[in-house]
Amino acid sequence: MKRFILLLLATALVLSGLSAACRPATSPSAPAEAPPTEAPPPAEAPAAAEEHFKQGNAYFDEGRLEEAIAEFTKAIELDPDYAKAYSNRGGTYLHKEEYDRAIADCTKAIQLDPNLALAYGNRGFAYLETAQYDKAIADLDKAIELDPNLAEAYQYLAKAYSNRGVAYVMKGESDKAIADLEKCIELSDDPSFTQSVKEDLEDLKKFKQEFGK
Repeated sequence: MKRFILLLLATALVLSGLSAACRPATSPSAPAEAPPTEAPPPAEAPAAAEEHFKQGNAYFDEGRLEEAIAEFTKAIELDPDYAKAYSNRGGTYLHKEEYDRAIADCTKAIQLDPNLALAYGNRGFAYLETAQYDKAIADLDKAIELDPNLAEAYQYLAKAYSNRGVAYVMKGESDKAIADLEKCIELSDDPSFTQSVKEDLEDLKKFKQEFGK
């Protein structure tokens, strides 16, 4: 009898061990990590962007173009919708004769603010310097339409007509060239430049009269 009880106890222990072996091991689970969230931009970001914008203008006025670009870039980083910062950085690239960058920045500024006259003026001058005369005239016309007091736009537009007129001369399209040079004279407020264009116009008219081209 005693032997029978011992066998029952042994069986119970074996079954208990098997049951424990069959149960999946458990370990303390690590607390779930919350997904990272982007911190909202600080409320003072637009004000800080404005300060960098003003500093960029100050550097530009002093001829410190690289520093001006750095400040306009900081303004854009703080406020990605800051159209004037894009326009002024584009204008700074324009002075550095980096015309592709100027066009890209001014195009972005116009996308953000289609009524920003200076952005059209800057891009128009960049187009002028890269011999894209039709685009230059379209942009400069738009700049003047938006801001009739934007004096530089008139002179740039005059030069655009002048240069497009020269291009027409090279293509043998003298009538279009004459029309552009006459428009240039109408717009120009630079006496020496106007006189030079008048001389070109007279020469072109004489050439057309003589050769009929």
